[in-house]
Parts: sequence; structure tokens; C-alpha cells
Amino acid sequence: MKKHLKIILVASFLCLAYASFAQDNQTSGIIFRNYEHNFGTLDYGEKAECEFVFKNTSDSSLVITNVKAKCGCTSTDWTKSPVKSRKKGNIKIVYNTKIIGRFTKSVYVYTNLNSQPIKLLVKGNVKAPETADK
Repeated sequence: MKKHLKIILVASFLCLAYASFAQDNQTSGIIFRNYEHNFGTLDYGEKAECEFVFKNTSDSSLVITNVKAKCGCTSTDWTKSPVKSRKKGNIKIVYNTKIIGRFTKSVYVYTNLNSQPIKLLVKGNVKAPETADK
């Protein structure tokens, strides 16, 4: 019984240590209001733009060094100047709605405070354009 208890305790400790490390590694110094945006159903060619607001929770200035989308169908713009401690900034993401169908796109945010990028998601569905009856 004692052996099983030791195994359970060690396994629990390792799980907790891993979870706290992963959380600190991903959001150290920066917290987003949302990490995902769902556009819902969009019309073909409709404007699809969203903004992710973040707060610098560190004691030093935060610099967004890069924001990378995984494909050319998604463009980005972000606060280029350093964001002081306890202040907010934003990342704007635009999706090309001339691509029909469902989409889920990852956008990776790189900062001077994190060794790993922070992942944001945008998703939705673009309807095919309606054709006029002849």
C-alpha cells in the first residue's frame, strides 16, 4: 500500500510541476483577454478583422518582436512600440474571405519576455457567393 501511495504522490507532483511550468512559459509577462476568436459564418468577400487585446503583467517593458500567421490567407498588425508595465497593446488579424469553407488558423506571438511563442486562433466559415439566377 505504501508503495502505491508513493507512486501516486510522485506522479501527482510531476503533473503539477509540468502544468505550472507550461503555464508560466506560455503567458509569462503577457495576458490576452481572449486567445481565440470565432468569426462565425462569413459572406464571401466580407471584411473579417479582429483584435486581440493584451496586458503587460511584467515589471519591465514588453516588446512584440514578431507575429506570424501559418499561411498567407491571414495578415497581422500589432503594437510596435514597447508596452510599459501594466499597460495594454493589441494585435489585429485579418482573414481573407475570398477562400471558401471552414477555417482554423494559428497565429504565433513572439515577445522579448517569452522563450516560446503564444498561440492565438481565429476560426470561422466562409460561404460560397450566391450566383444570380439566369
